[in-house]
Amino acid sequence: MAPVSIFKHGADEEKAETARLSSFIGAIAIGDLVKSTLGPKGMDKILLGGGRESTVTVTNDGATILKAIGVDNPAAKVLVDMSKVQDDEVGDGTTSVTVLAAELLRVRTHTTAQTHNYAHTHTHTLSDSHAQLHIHRNKHTHTHTHTNSYTIIYRL
Repeated sequence: MAPVSIFKHGADEEKAETARLSSFIGAIAIGDLVKSTLGPKGMDKILLGGGRESTVTVTNDGATILKAIGVDNPAAKVLVDMSKVQDDEVGDGTTSVTVLAAELLRVRTHTTAQTHNYAHTHTHTLSDSHAQLHIHRNKHTHTHTHTNSYTIIYRL
């Protein structure tokens, strides 16, 4: 009996550590893509549109860059979606959250290879608790022109 292929043409299967690293590398690449746009000396990116009307856009806005690129990597898609949520909810900081998340994944790729899974999970839980405590201590009250004063509390 001949083997039956269950994947589309060109698809392949990755398991365990290889799959994890592939996802992380895609997300880190997204972070590196927009990292150079940060700050007063941030570099512009040239985006070429497809189709008959090849449009050219020059921008250093992370949200614009992330909306324009096509992403197949699952972890990279999460970063792009996270950036969209940041843009929709706050209207700023899209590049910063993308770069921060990518750097956290970069650190995780190094520590995952060097530590046991339990130690890594325990460290991740501790860092999550520490981050939540820091955010809670540093939350700010803002006033919006159309509503009363409200407190912004971030949840991780």
